[in-house]
Amino acid sequence: MIRIYDVIMALRPNSKWYHNSEGLHWLDEHQTKPTESEINAKIAELEAAEPMRLLRLERNQKLAET
Repeated sequence: MIRIYDVIMALRPNSKWYHNSEGLHWLDEHQTKPTESEINAKIAELEAAEPMRLLRLERNQKLAET
């Protein structure tokens, strides 16, 4: 599951913001708020990469056990 935190941090590292039931609230004065299309594209990118990320976690765990 991709969290909004992961998406925003991938798009705008170290930015200041919060998210609640009303949506994304941008507090950062140095970085621009990502657009809805940027957010959606990053969600799609992270979702596509998720199976490999999980596989690497499993591999690393198995390596650590040996």
